[in-house]
Amino acid sequence: MTSTVVTKDFGTVTTGANGQASLSELPDGEYVIAEVQARVGYDLDATPRTVVIKNGQADVTNNTLVVANTKTLVPEVKFDIAISKVDLGGAELAGAHIFNSSKVKQSFTNGHLLVSLNLLT
Repeated sequence: MTSTVVTKDFGTVTTGANGQASLSELPDGEYVIAEVQARVGYDLDATPRTVVIKNGQADVTNNTLVVANTKTLVPEVKFDIAISKVDLGGAELAGAHIFNSSKVKQSFTNGHLLVSLNLLT
């Protein structure tokens, strides 16, 4: 008895809101599945995975192929910024409170000093 490996192209499928996509009524054969685009914020896992369908059953657990993505690591970026609060004439103003939209660090001016803040993005 001889067997023939049949490779089929089923096109592209996109996962839904639940992170799942399904293919149905695929004929017996060998299918290579690879992720081509990951969700924003996740690393792409383009590893090709071969699934063989024989007698209507896939050679994966519960007929389900799981591709796990890891969150993209965004390095913490620190930077220094010098801020000087002045009036319309250019004179330094003491007592101004300086903050960014999410994290208050050191927030003051003394009227003469450029305040250095260490901020996280």
